[in-house]
Amino acid sequence: MDYKKIALVYNSYSGMHKPSWKLEPLMAFLEMKAEVELIDVAKGIDIEAEVSRACQAGAELIIACGGDGTVHSSANGILKGNSEAVLAVLPFGTVNDFASVLGMKDKIEHFITVLEKGTTKKIDVGICNGLYFINVVGVGAFTDVGYAVPRPLKKLFGRLAYLVYGIKDSLKYLKESHRVKLEINGEVIEEDLTLFTVTNSNSVGGFRNYARPIELDDGNLYLMVMKKSSFMQAVKIVMNYINTQKFAGETIVYYPVKHLKASSMDLMKIDIDGEEGGRLPIEIKILEKRMNVLMPKE
Repeated sequence: MDYKKIALVYNSYSGMHKPSWKLEPLMAFLEMKAEVELIDVAKGIDIEAEVSRACQAGAELIIACGGDGTVHSSANGILKGNSEAVLAVLPFGTVNDFASVLGMKDKIEHFITVLEKGTTKKIDVGICNGLYFINVVGVGAFTDVGYAVPRPLKKLFGRLAYLVYGIKDSLKYLKESHRVKLEINGEVIEEDLTLFTVTNSNSVGGFRNYARPIELDDGNLYLMVMKKSSFMQAVKIVMNYINTQKFAGETIVYYPVKHLKASSMDLMKIDIDGEEGGRLPIEIKILEKRMNVLMPKE
């Protein structure tokens, strides 16, 4: 491990709560190797601003210890400061989509091994209405599941709470539709849609195999469009996921995208990496190989 200055971002209120003493073995390891700044965001500190400040002060490695929200804000702190700092994810949150894609586990021993023997990779990043995202932008149905699940259930049941809430209300969500204008890589289409997502991975909201296999550095984001579905089509989509753990159906279409614009006369909610992102319209672009991440060697 060659990093001389490290910032560790920790959110003690994130998901499956792990108290600060759990970090003691990691802190002991890091302090033997480098200068370490501990950023405790439990009291409402602006993660993005603190990470940006740490990068400007020379931090070469940012360890985001928390859930997807902590990771998203840490990534934005790095990217908005045009820093080459490496992002490492220690998943202490509820769902940990991005950590799952990277192959990172919530064990301190595993994380230390990755620090010592892992590899750094430059990955693609999306930008949506000026905000960077590393995993997903979702619009329409299901985008409020993350906010609808009560915090006590998140802490008690973790990822299962999201899955239960999503499946419980799936038929209600899948009956909704909105007229949406999409400009995909310059080509304009209009459809009645239930939802659409733009992803840089195949793990979204705790749903693994959400999209077809995706590489983090292949130069594309991936648009998944779910068109207006009949009741039976919606049932088939839900049952297909329960049985195969894959989102597929006759009303689901995938597109590789580098540039997307979307608008609607309806007030459709936006979710950006698990955080509330306002409402349509949106413009999304890809920034190829824009951020450094730490991950296990294959």
